[in-house]
Amino acid sequence: MAQRLAVSDLDWSAVDVDARFPAIWARRDNYLAQLSNLQRSIAHGDFSVGNLHTDEAGVIALDWATLGSSPVGFDLAHLALSTQAESLLPVYLDGLNGQFDADHVERGYRTAVCLVGASRAHWMATRSKALPPTYADFIAGHQL
Repeated sequence: MAQRLAVSDLDWSAVDVDARFPAIWARRDNYLAQLSNLQRSIAHGDFSVGNLHTDEAGVIALDWATLGSSPVGFDLAHLALSTQAESLLPVYLDGLNGQFDADHVERGYRTAVCLVGASRAHWMATRSKALPPTYADFIAGHQL
């Protein structure tokens, strides 16, 4: 994911979006530099509500086509972007039982929310898709 973000050159002049999105994107090199110092983990790559199936046996993650290695917190960011839930990070950290540095997880999570969120806003704008009403505030609220 970080490699794709590093080479993605988005033309913000061609879209009508909240000014915070291009401002985040303008700092992407700084964000990506921070990611290079974080612990890594196996990642689903597209961990979202749409790729989760729940039944009486529990929750099953579907569509592992983007399986890979990412900075810790990236999968959580994808889930947060699909739900805009604010309470996921503390629960996620509890579930990790100290296996990863909490600061690394939070920085990976917040960085991914910002970069992936901004790139998705650009994608939606280029296709005339409306952003969810609180999307810009959610993304901007995760800046480091």
